Amino acid sequence: MVYFIAGYFYEIEHELIKHPAAQWLAQLGNGKGKVTPFYILKGIGKLVQFLNIQQMFQQIPESKNLAQQAIDTFFSTNTKTE
Repeated sequence: MVYFIAGYFYEIEHELIKHPAAQWLAQLGNGKGKVTPFYILKGIGKLVQFLNIQQMFQQIPESKNLAQQAIDTFFSTNTKTE
């Protein structure tokens, strides 16, 4: 499916890069001002990940607490020195 979408994006690239949604997706894909099919696809990938996580939170209410615990454990900016 991704190959089909990517091929289609390259065919209509000159029109696609002008669309506000495509510009937003490219920004989401870390395009840094560049609106290309590559960054649009990366943005779509991040959006799909977000939607999957959101769906998981709706199905399993405890997962929000577990996610916060994981963030606190693995991404803590507080470093303890002894």
